[in-house]
Amino acid sequence: KATVSVLYWLLLHSIHMGYPIDVKNGDETLTIDAEESWSVPEFKKAIEAKTGIEAAHQKLTVGGKVMKEVKHLSDFPATKKQHVNLISSGAPKSLPLKEGEDGGQRQQVDSFFSHIIKMIESNKQAQEFKEKYGKEVPDTTELQEALGIDGVESAKKKALDELTKILEGNWTPFDVYIDPFRSYAKKLLGENIEHEKRNKWIEKAVKMVLKKLTEYPEVRKQIEEHTKPGTDLIEELIPVAKILMKRAMDLFLDGPSPTYPDHPKFSDQMRLLTVTSVGAVMDVCCSCLDEGKTQCQELMAKLCGAIIEKLTEKMPEYTTLFAFAGPMAVMQMINWHEEFEGSFKATWNK
Repeated sequence: KATVSVLYWLLLHSIHMGYPIDVKNGDETLTIDAEESWSVPEFKKAIEAKTGIEAAHQKLTVGGKVMKEVKHLSDFPATKKQHVNLISSGAPKSLPLKEGEDGGQRQQVDSFFSHIIKMIESNKQAQEFKEKYGKEVPDTTELQEALGIDGVESAKKKALDELTKILEGNWTPFDVYIDPFRSYAKKLLGENIEHEKRNKWIEKAVKMVLKKLTEYPEVRKQIEEHTKPGTDLIEELIPVAKILMKRAMDLFLDGPSPTYPDHPKFSDQMRLLTVTSVGAVMDVCCSCLDEGKTQCQELMAKLCGAIIEKLTEKMPEYTTLFAFAGPMAVMQMINWHEEFEGSFKATWNK
């Protein structure tokens, strides 16, 4: 009799508490037979069992809400009606670029840097620019000495070393190198760069981008397919982009602003500007899309996949690197957007 009672209870439990949840990962959809009492970590483990994507590298959203670790499925009734969005980094939080830790990964990044340099050197427009303005560009000897580099290989090594620190959350390398770069930029652009001149440069840059977009009408058409009727995402982004470009230019040329006393160092304000830029742009995108944040994150994942596919077609030797870094970048942007919403959204444009 006791056994029958237990079985009956399990049957009722499965009927009332268990239900299928659709999980969307890019273009793929899988179904997880879940229980309402599961915690989010338990749900992630079930996803891991089906996909092989480690729970630590999963980010889940449903109905525009992030499914945080401390919650249970019962806290998200939307899972019974809507699919859950899975965005996966598919990789550790930072690239293993330190020498001696993972030489193969670092070697691939190093090789990719060399590939990019060769592409720039062989680019027709870059060559024309060099021929036209090469003599007007100030000598870089003093800059290289200040940066502690000697040639391309030395610059690559230092860039990889410092990139590792930044990926680990240490932005202080910007404090070390900003003064030499700022000094060189002022030689290049002129010692006294008035704000009016900076605004003209920004207006010119925006016009160039808009002109370039007219050459790719299919891009604008794809954007319009996902936005709310009567909404022009590009036009909505322009004023935000201008503000952010001006802040970046002012920070680079003038140094840290006293407007942000809680972020006194250049590296502090550089990180603040990065988080604000990503957050503000994503916020505009979310407001223009039919399904808001959920759709924005889905489109980011799809765009990332499309870019990786194109890059691997052209440079198949870097397939592993692209597959590693692309999703990680998407995850980082989503995290920055959440930080923006929680800390800076109300005041960023005051």
